[in-house]
Amino acid sequence: MISILADAMLLEASNQIHYNYAILPDSVWFNEYSFICKKHLINFEDFKSQLHWLKENPDEFSSIMEKVITRLQWTDLNAKKGAP
Repeated sequence: MISILADAMLLEASNQIHYNYAILPDSVWFNEYSFICKKHLINFEDFKSQLHWLKENPDEFSSIMEKVITRLQWTDLNAKKGAP
């Protein structure tokens, strides 16, 4: 779930930049998140179900998001190390 949420965070960040914070239709979000689900070999409905469960369990959500943020920070740091 950590890898999936990390990809979701990157997707959301890129969409905010690309779409300039516009309200997107559900079909766009479905297509984007479907790509992440395919990448991680999970069903879109299962992913949505997990997100709803996390919404109802904020302590668990916080714990997972700490790991997601750590992963994103490590990814960024490693990218900077590889840059010329």
